[in-house]
Formats: sequence, C-alpha cells, structure tokens
Amino acid sequence: MRKRNNTVSVRLSDDELQAFNDLQEKTGLPKHALITRLVSGAKLFPTEYTEGMKKLVSVTYQLMQQIRKIGVNLNQIARACNSGNYYDLKDLNEINIKISKLLEVAKWLCSSVLIIKKR
Repeated sequence: MRKRNNTVSVRLSDDELQAFNDLQEKTGLPKHALITRLVSGAKLFPTEYTEGMKKLVSVTYQLMQQIRKIGVNLNQIARACNSGNYYDLKDLNEINIKISKLLEVAKWLCSSVLIIKKR
C-alpha cells in the first residue's frame, strides 16, 4: 500500500482554477485522485466514457457466456450426429440461423469497441 506523507499547496489563477474544476467535473474524480493521475501521467477519460466502457464490458461478458453455452450445445449435437442419432434438418437450419445472428452481434460489438477506442 502506498503512503502519501507529503502535502503540496498550489496557488492558481481564476482561469486555472476554472480549468481544473472543469476537468474534475468532466472526469468525475475527486481532486486528490485527479492530481495524482495527472502527475503520474495516466490518461484521463470523461465520466460518460468510463460508464460506457463499464456497460460494454458487461455486455461483452454476457455475450461470452452465451457463446460458451452455444459451444456446449454444438458439442452435444456433434456427439449425437457422430453416434448415429441424427437431428432433423429443420433443427440444424434453425441452429445455423441462430449462430449467424450471434456472429452478427459479436461483429457489431467488436466494431463498437474499435469506435470507442479511436475516440
């Protein structure tokens, strides 16, 4: 755990204080955290950006869970087909359609991540 034993007092002009307050409001960070991050050279992001990233991570995690479940189902279908228990062609076509929709969502999600990353 870090120890912060040193205190720094800073005088700012009205314009500098306004800029600092604007930056603090934009990032949503407390003053001490903002100063620490500025000094350490960390990238600062607006609150909306970080909230969007949290939501994107949540959606990505949910999508990954669904992909895992689909993989398990496909494995079960493959085992059944290999053992001689054939599924109805209609069922296989329906599965194929659902997988295609899932891939479209995954592609959209990846493109969204790239768009956010470029900002």
